[in-house]
Amino acid sequence: MNPECSLRTALRGALLPPALLLSVSCGGGSGSGDTSAAATGDPLTTYVSYRRVNTATAPPFSDLPELSSIQRGNKDFSREFDVVANIFDGSHGGIALDYFGTMYSADIDADFQDNKTGVSINWSQRLRSDASDTATFNLAYDRRIRGFFTGFSQPRSVAIAHAAGLLMVSDSGSADIKVFGTAATGNVPPLFTAAPPAPPWDLAYDDAADRLFASLTDGTIAVFDDFAAARPAAADRVIVPTTDGAAQATTSLRGIALVPGSMGDRLVFTDVGVLGAEVDGLVCAIEGAIAADGLTDTTILPANRSTLRDPVDVVATADGRLRVADLQTNSLLILAATALDDPLPAGPVVELRRTIARPSALTVEPVESVRTVGAVGDLEDPAAPLAGLVVTTDPVGSNGMLLLVDERLALPSERAFDFGAPVRGVTVDSLGDAFVCTSQSGTGSIGVVNRFVTQRGTGADVSFDDSRDRLLQIFPGIFIPEPSLEDPIDVDVDETRDLVIVSDPGFPRIWAFGRTAGKTAEPVRFAAGGLVTGAALPGGLDYEATDDRLFLAVSNGTIYVYDDFIDSPGDLPDRVITPADSFGTVQISTSIRDVLYDRTNDVLFATDVGATSGASADGAIYVFEGVSNAAGGLLAATRIVTGAATGLDDPSDLAWNGRNLWVVDEANETISLFEDALTLDGNVAPLATRVEADVRSVEVAPAAVAPTTGGSILGG
Repeated sequence: MNPECSLRTALRGALLPPALLLSVSCGGGSGSGDTSAAATGDPLTTYVSYRRVNTATAPPFSDLPELSSIQRGNKDFSREFDVVANIFDGSHGGIALDYFGTMYSADIDADFQDNKTGVSINWSQRLRSDASDTATFNLAYDRRIRGFFTGFSQPRSVAIAHAAGLLMVSDSGSADIKVFGTAATGNVPPLFTAAPPAPPWDLAYDDAADRLFASLTDGTIAVFDDFAAARPAAADRVIVPTTDGAAQATTSLRGIALVPGSMGDRLVFTDVGVLGAEVDGLVCAIEGAIAADGLTDTTILPANRSTLRDPVDVVATADGRLRVADLQTNSLLILAATALDDPLPAGPVVELRRTIARPSALTVEPVESVRTVGAVGDLEDPAAPLAGLVVTTDPVGSNGMLLLVDERLALPSERAFDFGAPVRGVTVDSLGDAFVCTSQSGTGSIGVVNRFVTQRGTGADVSFDDSRDRLLQIFPGIFIPEPSLEDPIDVDVDETRDLVIVSDPGFPRIWAFGRTAGKTAEPVRFAAGGLVTGAALPGGLDYEATDDRLFLAVSNGTIYVYDDFIDSPGDLPDRVITPADSFGTVQISTSIRDVLYDRTNDVLFATDVGATSGASADGAIYVFEGVSNAAGGLLAATRIVTGAATGLDDPSDLAWNGRNLWVVDEANETISLFEDALTLDGNVAPLATRVEADVRSVEVAPAAVAPTTGGSILGG
């Protein structure tokens, strides 16, 4: 991570003066808090959203009443903060991070507040150590939930139900909590709303217990039990903080957080006190939050100890320390782990104070991430348990379906999901979202189905829902020149770079988009060289993130290889491999339909549909070893799987787990399982075959996707 504040562009130089962050001081003579931990490689990162009066004199920014940004520093503020995002829509609200590091943030657009179309929730691409390309909202990576149908009035904060795949938004203007799927985008209504007894400000969600706490502007806390499962319309309980057992001790609550490691039972929150008062901001804690109801004993840090005036947000970490943003004093504070002990300690409670202009919210990045190297589809561990196989079907005259079937191909489908449009290639990410190729009326899209692997396809969640799911597509006129997705056939997800890579034979080229982009996406990159309509169409692809290498099946019987596909983009493949006989002198392939690369063993599988269609068993699987260093041109296949016993006529899609190979054959409408595929050769029969009408694609779904966390993604 770059510890220094860097003005990387003229825009940032104009909008963010270097003197924005003024000083670091240690409150009460207590020393430097956790700065020693930071110096030894502390992995935690702090993100702060702040707002300031606009001083720009040149358009287009001169018309904005306020400018909002997100800055990043280390956990204990001991290094300079650097800007990672400029949000120009006005006052910036609460922020939260998912397992990928994707940032969700509430935003009130003052210019459009009257007609409620400018209120939005922003997503940002994973905030990398070099933030130069994430400094502004970018359609290649970002999206918004925005518009009349959202019902937004004054969204203040966001929280994420990671396992359920839900985004919860506190809206103080409409006095409710609005809930969307984490994959949603655009002008869509909430999945459901919940109304506490007073306007909510901040939210704290216990993922393991499915319990939501909301701080309210009347000084109380609303509690919703079984929130994602039961979708309650009203709070189950209301906690009233008290210090004497008789009278409410709080005035107007703002930030709220669960203490990691407390099993969801210790809650900390802030109170901004009376409007216009000098120093009356409070930091409070209650024990027994799981069952608390009504008047509840509360430990309160007096304002004269903390010097807080308007504490608008608080973050708790497992070491017991609290990080507080105070709007009126332009401060970020770290409070000692003993600050809320009862009785209160005699020593200093403020370990560190940093000046920052008008902070409105803060969050801390998780210590650990579930992100994998590459994508779930690149699984190369046969010992990893599977939730099943994700299968797509595309019947003529009917909607395409996503199915979850068992890996042995022996049982009925566990789940069936109506996508509502034709479906072809599919992959899944580490959160259990499915990415699906689709096309309607000449417009291609990648559909993102929220949490398909873990919960969709049963009960009420059996069809595409704009409030949970989305289409990733190019909006005409956004990108110049103006090509667009037409008929995407295969998709892969790169979780290290947060990219979606797409093969499109309809408008022959390979696309790369940000994983979090929406309906108005701009491509990060595309490649069209060597791809020709009717002669050399792209088919299946496999992207190896570790080496930044892309393998592409091509209809002329070749395999294109792009080395450094993202880091050193070019239009033409770096190598073209042509499957050859054992002597390496004669091309044996006709039309390559799919490819699959195993980096661990440096093995490439490729399917060839042959010259004819029907039950002619002329399909083949080629196996190449040592392909990472293979030169272009004719390459002898190490092994060839073909013949009547294989049941391969038009083998069109592959899935792999490091040992077993699953093969879709479109002509025969089958999925076949070949065990020990690293040794397959010749006319061998599959271990199992499943007939699935109109089957198009198959992908492995590991059982470990979308893990819960015991209540918090924070640590240390």
